[in-house]
Amino acid sequence: MQKWNLRLVYAMVVIDTAIQAIAIPIFPEFVKDVPNGNFWFGFSIALFRFMQLISAPVFGWIADKYSRKVVFISAAVGTFIANIVALPIKLPYLLANRTIDGSMNGFYVAVRSSITDMSDKSNLNTRLGLLGATGAVGIIVGPAMGTLLIFSGLLNNYIDQNRQLFALALLLGLVNIIMALSFRETNPKKSLSGGEENLLDSDPVIDGGLPVTEKVQYKNLISDFRDLWKNNRVLAKLGIMELLITLVLGYYSYFIIYVQNVFGFKPVDTAIFMMFAGIMIAISQSVFFLYLIKKVNVKKALIFCSTAGIILMIAYGSVKQIWMLYALVFLDVISVTPISGLIQGQIGHLSPENKRGRVVGIIQGFAGIIAFTNPLIFGILSEISIQLPFFWFAMGSLGLFLIALGLPNFTNNSKSN
Repeated sequence: MQKWNLRLVYAMVVIDTAIQAIAIPIFPEFVKDVPNGNFWFGFSIALFRFMQLISAPVFGWIADKYSRKVVFISAAVGTFIANIVALPIKLPYLLANRTIDGSMNGFYVAVRSSITDMSDKSNLNTRLGLLGATGAVGIIVGPAMGTLLIFSGLLNNYIDQNRQLFALALLLGLVNIIMALSFRETNPKKSLSGGEENLLDSDPVIDGGLPVTEKVQYKNLISDFRDLWKNNRVLAKLGIMELLITLVLGYYSYFIIYVQNVFGFKPVDTAIFMMFAGIMIAISQSVFFLYLIKKVNVKKALIFCSTAGIILMIAYGSVKQIWMLYALVFLDVISVTPISGLIQGQIGHLSPENKRGRVVGIIQGFAGIIAFTNPLIFGILSEISIQLPFFWFAMGSLGLFLIALGLPNFTNNSKSN
């Protein structure tokens, strides 16, 4: 049953990513006739992340205190409603879509917590690392299904192409709701006796120092992280690295604008590039996290990947030919792409069992600040120079490198050396 449940979580990741990969390329259509459309496109991304900033700690608390399943259902229903709202293909409805989806989307809080529930120290890194590969499958499946639908011409006489794609996203959304309802709860302790307790007695190395409270107070996010820093410096540093990789991965969103402006990509060109990158990511992540992760030193891998990430970002901002852009994807999949899985695996190892969702929720809450401000920052930088945002992302990779130098040597079967 546990294996089936684990496969179901990965399937939900694929479907959720496919829905996003279908919908997001349509977003420029919402702003094409609006003054300062590129700004509003970036703002819509920032709005979604801002709503996650507000909701993520709440969903982390719900996942720990009550149920991972409730969070899965909320995310699936929220995305479905948000895509219905977006059907008029106008700016106000795009902003409504981003608001609804972000405020109800604690999806990855539940994903990471449930995978950690179903894993042990020998396979946690592998299973969390495979999230990148499963997400890449969604990047392939979504645009591929959309392209087939459009070229089939089945609905061309009834609705325009943009609404056909949203109809496909809604169909996949229904599938995601059914899967969320089918998920078997993995929370080892749905509720704790008493209003406030200390963490389970355990090795102090994994004590996050975060009390269980009856409600989330946003003003406590900073103090909670301060306690985390005090009680487990390594876990706190990994949390900061998670924030930095969130900054770096902002280049995924920026690519939509960048390749159109620099390389003259049409939407179909962007879709083809996304599918190519998705295939490369799926292959590389599967090989790395299924076969290589147990053979590598995690600290050294983080140092190597972050160093290569600096080079990658500078190269993305410098190349002028399309074939070179495609060639850089090969460096991408061995540099920036594995970092998040490596970090999340170690966070899973170091997080106390009854606080996994809370720790992830706090980190994702702060990541929301980065994800909210990042589109605004790279939007402003792109007005100065279209290449400049990639040097901003390179600075994030440099931060990852510097923190990785100060980490202990991790093993995949123990907390740390």
